[in-house]
Amino acid sequence: MKMNHFLILVKWLFIYFLVIFIFRKHQPQYLYLVISLCFLIGFILRKFDLYPGKKEPLILDFSTFLISLIFFILTKIGLKIEIKFSFLITLLPHLLYNLFKIFLTH
Repeated sequence: MKMNHFLILVKWLFIYFLVIFIFRKHQPQYLYLVISLCFLIGFILRKFDLYPGKKEPLILDFSTFLISLIFFILTKIGLKIEIKFSFLITLLPHLLYNLFKIFLTH
């Protein structure tokens, strides 16, 4: 169980560094819109037990949806937000969940 969450954590960190590398010179406002929509779809699928992946709390996808939507709106109105900071905040619910599962499960 711990190894599974460790691999998921590694996956999220890989995604983080890949996105930082790709979008490091651009203001990624539409990246946040895509992330927001993907996690909204994930939330809806989980809510109706149609999500093909593993079971996770609904709050993970919904909070990631809200956070990325907020960053989309902020960048859309013209605020310059450092992607290293904002994307890390966006992934924080999933990163924390997997860290807790690694260190707090028996």
